[in-house]
Amino acid sequence: PIQPLYTGHVNWYVDYSHGIRLVYNKVLVNKKEMQLAEVLRSPALHHTLCQESGCNAAKHSSNN
Repeated sequence: PIQPLYTGHVNWYVDYSHGIRLVYNKVLVNKKEMQLAEVLRSPALHHTLCQESGCNAAKHSSNN
């Protein structure tokens, strides 16, 4: 992580740390290839990609 979550900015403020661009839809978990959406939906694994309370895996589609 570059910096921790900070909510003190106004709602229109954006800088480089407010997002990421994923370039591949597959990730390796314990040497097993998995779809990113599958990891985000997993109660046991989603915290490896998103530790913030606002992370909603339901909005991630496995069709990407």
